[in-house]
Amino acid sequence: MPLALLMLVTGTLMFIHRDEYFDYLEDRAGSDETSTESLETWYNVLAAGFFVTALLQIFRCLASRKLLFFVKLDASELRAAFLEDSSEYARRQDDSKQEIRAKYDGIRETYRSKYATERIRATNGDEDEEKKSDLI
Repeated sequence: MPLALLMLVTGTLMFIHRDEYFDYLEDRAGSDETSTESLETWYNVLAAGFFVTALLQIFRCLASRKLLFFVKLDASELRAAFLEDSSEYARRQDDSKQEIRAKYDGIRETYRSKYATERIRATNGDEDEEKKSDLI
């Protein structure tokens, strides 16, 4: 943006002081009108070039701001997608842990009830069962 401002100021000053510059050249140059006309043409082209370049710089600056906005927007969307994916992964891990825990809780309960009935039989006076378990 500062470059565009500098070009606008330079182009404006060139158009403002154009008559003074060429009056000075006509006074000092003498009878060589072809070189003065050629110089005046290139002077106008150069001044117009400053304006055109300044407009292009302003357009570039505005386009860059939009691009930067969209790049930041894409980065935030990417970050949001990553957070969503990581939370989905954590949820799946928790579900898997709960399923495994439920599965093994059922197996534990089965074995607890199985061995609890054997202990009850052993304490009820079934001495043969108790002797067999002692041998094993």
